[in-house]
Parts: sequence; structure tokens; C-alpha cells
Amino acid sequence: VARGARLAGALPALLGGERPTLLAQNIRDRAIGEQWVSAINSYFYDLAIRRYVLQYAFPKGANGQPDRAVIAASAGELPEKLAIFERGYTRPFLAGQQPTMPDYFLAPIVGYLDMFPESKAALASFPNLMHAHAAMKERPSWKETQA
Repeated sequence: VARGARLAGALPALLGGERPTLLAQNIRDRAIGEQWVSAINSYFYDLAIRRYVLQYAFPKGANGQPDRAVIAASAGELPEKLAIFERGYTRPFLAGQQPTMPDYFLAPIVGYLDMFPESKAALASFPNLMHAHAAMKERPSWKETQA
């Protein structure tokens, strides 16, 4: 996380000119952003991607099918974790008024979760999270990667 934060802070200068920063502008929001990045990496990525999404993308169950037991167990854990992000999105973005690193870390994970039935149903219960995700999907960078 520390190396990523240093790189994110240096990116505008490296790219030349004025560019949006990946870090919040004030120290309090920057610290909050680093906490979110750490939480996403430590507590959410494994559940959402490795134990859920990849079961669909690279099935390891019988006859090459998704392992329904692993999917069901992981899907059962998702609402508790998604509720944490729901509470975090009481502001427009996790670390302030503009998207920062944690929003960019979380957006593709939520995008993948929105592709599969159990997680799509779970996401519907979290309007703040989905509102923030909709804002991320409107960004040119999201649209360019989806083309």
C-alpha cells in the first residue's frame, strides 16, 4: 500500500501538467483512503474475486462446472462485507468528494460482482455503493476499458 500511495502521489508530476490525483487532497481523507485500500486488499478481494468471481471464470467443480458449494459459501459472506462499503459511501466517494485510489480499487471488483446472479442480487440491497459505482462507470476511463 505504501509504495502504491507514493506512486499515486507522484503520478501527476510524472505525467506532466495538471491531472486528477489518486489521493485525497487533505491528510485526513488521504489516511481514510489508505485505510480503505488496505481493507479492500485484506478483507474483500479474496472473498469477492478469488473465492467467488473466479469460481465462475475458471470453474473447478465436477465436470468443469462452477463449484456451487464454494460459490454459495462466498455469496453468503458478501452482504456483510458490502454493508461496510455501503456505510463508507455516505459521502460521494470513500475518501471524499472526488474518486481516489480506494474507489478505483473497488470499482472493478463491484463490476465483476454485478455480472453474476448471487452477487448481483446482493448488490441491489446497497444503494449508496451502487450509486458510487454508477458514478465510476460514467468516468471516461471506465468506458474506455469496457469498449
